[in-house]
Amino acid sequence: FEPGQARDVTLVPYSGARKVYGFRKDVMGDI
Repeated sequence: FEPGQARDVTLVPYSGARKVYGFRKDVMGDI
C-alpha cells in the first residue's frame, strides 16, 4: 500500500493452535 491509501480488507479468524510468530516480531505466540 502507498502511504495514505485506504483499502478494505476482510479479516478471517486463525484456527488450530492459534499461535502466531512473526509480523515484525509484534506477535510471538498465543493470540
